[in-house]
Amino acid sequence: DNTASVEPLKDFIGQQRAIEALDFGFDIRAPGFNIFVAGVSGSGLDAVIKQHLRKFIAGHQGLFKIKDYCYVFNFANHAQPVLLILEKGEGQLFKVHLKESFSKIVKSVKAFFEGEAYAKKLAEIDALVSGGRAEAYGKLSEEAAKLGLDVIANPDGSLNWMPRSFNSDEMMAQEEFNALPVGQKKAFKSKSEIFKRLNEKSIKEIDDLRVEKIGSMEKQVVSAIVTKALGHLNISTDDKVRAYVNGLKNFVLERYEVLKPSQNENPFMF
Repeated sequence: DNTASVEPLKDFIGQQRAIEALDFGFDIRAPGFNIFVAGVSGSGLDAVIKQHLRKFIAGHQGLFKIKDYCYVFNFANHAQPVLLILEKGEGQLFKVHLKESFSKIVKSVKAFFEGEAYAKKLAEIDALVSGGRAEAYGKLSEEAAKLGLDVIANPDGSLNWMPRSFNSDEMMAQEEFNALPVGQKKAFKSKSEIFKRLNEKSIKEIDDLRVEKIGSMEKQVVSAIVTKALGHLNISTDDKVRAYVNGLKNFVLERYEVLKPSQNENPFMF
């Protein structure tokens, strides 16, 4: 004889009180009640519970509609994940679409930063900033003249300045400056410090303008890439899903620089 002719068990061997306790817990219809199960690891506890739960649900089809419960990152409170409740089967699909979307974002953003379009936009911004530098140089020259200073622009865009000669309209030679009385030297040094601060302020304003223009341009392009990649995820009528997708978009836009080619291959681990 062997076990080939023996029908498989439909119920569980032993643990009758535990099964009754499960049935009692399953029958409670009020919110806030939970079932806590404890047992020895490796005893098949998980399989028993899942099988009994499936059996219970099969016998109460009118009471239950299976949903997918998905915990996602909470952008407002990092310590408390957000629960998304989706239709059965949509949770795994949502996860797959999310991974595909991020792969597209990483690929498209890298392609943009490495491509000719980005280089062209940078050149346009540099041309705009160069015009601003020329305008700033004109204003600085006027301020220098008021202080009795002459300014010379170097090839790299930096400035040199010296007192204007008393003998001509040119920059004062070092010999002439050395021959000045101590009081005049101090006066020119004081004016030189004033002009130095004006020049530093002008340089900072121009540099800040360039950084602002580049950042604005990059965010505009990346925003379009992210919006397109996440578009099919944002069609849900569920407010929590839409809020998560919008939060995800903002999260990427705030940290898009880590997607540049010099950074990690895939900085977002989803």
